[in-house]
Amino acid sequence: MQVLAYASAPCAFVGVGVPAVTFVCGLWAFALLVLGTRTVHSTSFARACVAALAPGALAYGSGFGWFAATTALFPRAADYMPWVGRSVEAAAVLGV
Repeated sequence: MQVLAYASAPCAFVGVGVPAVTFVCGLWAFALLVLGTRTVHSTSFARACVAALAPGALAYGSGFGWFAATTALFPRAADYMPWVGRSVEAAAVLGV
């Protein structure tokens, strides 16, 4: 849990509201999560990636908006993330 908290530090810049910044911060945070998991648990890189995938997707992808930023920067990515389209449309309606 502490690794997830420390890895989330770059997400402070997500508040800027620029999709490129959100995209870079999400990748940076996930890389820190994998590195921290690998170091704390003394495991391989592959195992750390697998272990960090679910919490990273929930925290950075959904929570901090990395999925929405990815589809804003790369529209074709929406074909591989069908759940994002609904949230982006809802955000537009809400004026977010």
